[in-house]
Amino acid sequence: MQTLIEGVQPYVTTIATTAVGVLTTFVLAGLNTVKGKANTHGWRHVQRQHRGK
Repeated sequence: MQTLIEGVQPYVTTIATTAVGVLTTFVLAGLNTVKGKANTHGWRHVQRQHRGK
């Protein structure tokens, strides 16, 4: 049984690492989408108002 686990472990590690990378990509893409939506709803206008004061 241990030999089977030792044989499969590199594949499991690779799959887990890939899954984390894919999730990270989706999270970062989601954050960029949220930032983009904030910019289109006048967030830059709000920032400009604060700079002027």
